[in-house]
Amino acid sequence: MNLAGWCIKNNRTAVALFCIIALGGVMTFFSIPKDEDPDFTIRAALIVTQFPGAAPERVEELVTDKLEEKIREMSEVKVVSSQSMSNLSIIKVEVYDRVKDVAPVWQKLRNKVDDAVPSLPDEAERPSVNDEFGDVYGILIALTGDGFTYRELKDAADDLRDQLLKVDGVAKVERWGVQDERIFVDFSNSRMASAGISPFELAQVIDRQNTIQPSGSSKVGPERIIIEPTGEFKDEQDIFSLAIRPAGEKSAVRLADVTDISRGFSDPPSTLARYNGKPALMLAVSMADGGNITELGDRVAKRLEELKQNLYHGLEAEILVFQPKYVDAAIT
Repeated sequence: MNLAGWCIKNNRTAVALFCIIALGGVMTFFSIPKDEDPDFTIRAALIVTQFPGAAPERVEELVTDKLEEKIREMSEVKVVSSQSMSNLSIIKVEVYDRVKDVAPVWQKLRNKVDDAVPSLPDEAERPSVNDEFGDVYGILIALTGDGFTYRELKDAADDLRDQLLKVDGVAKVERWGVQDERIFVDFSNSRMASAGISPFELAQVIDRQNTIQPSGSSKVGPERIIIEPTGEFKDEQDIFSLAIRPAGEKSAVRLADVTDISRGFSDPPSTLARYNGKPALMLAVSMADGGNITELGDRVAKRLEELKQNLYHGLEAEILVFQPKYVDAAIT
């Protein structure tokens, strides 16, 4: 069949078909997902367990081997490889290519790890399972503030994060550069010895006081009221007034009389972020699967401009990385 001849003979039908095809192409161009990096399934996960103070041999014997034993019970697992280092156990799990939907497999993996937790040493931290290697953060926002403390900067970053999560098409907003808060109790051996208190006894008193224990309930009429005991530390002032009675003594001493108590952050910090030489917190925004990064960029940029109007004077939120700009240039 001569296609050119048929088009000339049935010119009206051919023009209508060409118009339909062109219109479909234009509509598809504007509706298809757009992203710089394609979505693909990653068939690997990491199980990381902290075991402070343990040598590599102890980490392997008490943590890695016990976790591997449970993980190998899964029929979907293809390869299990591990590294046992001082204070740390890292296990990499890979699944077979025949597994199309890996989400149920990772949930099963978490269940197996939870089953192994009771057999781990009490000193070991709870294992964390990371299967989100495919997340791509296309928009990076730097939050800085001259004259603001780190805590005030973190509170502002938390508010921005909560608002950006409400934007249509946003899957996740991660905070980078966050430091862990700590309450420091510093003491000298001479002051503790004069008060008749040992460091071990001090740690025990603080640990026993700052606990949450079930205390039952009371039924008052048709309602049942849960009884919650007092004594949990709400702030550092509660630690200041904590009383300790040395063994064999009738009177107690305040913790503030024999120690120096201060609030701060973990030292050395685990991560630090800076923007143009200033301390900063980063907000990394990732897009939901099947989304359009150019449209998401417009929505995020518009919402960020609105949120800037409510920031305290001196706080600055600047876009550091904006993937929609590069995708739009590539498409154009």
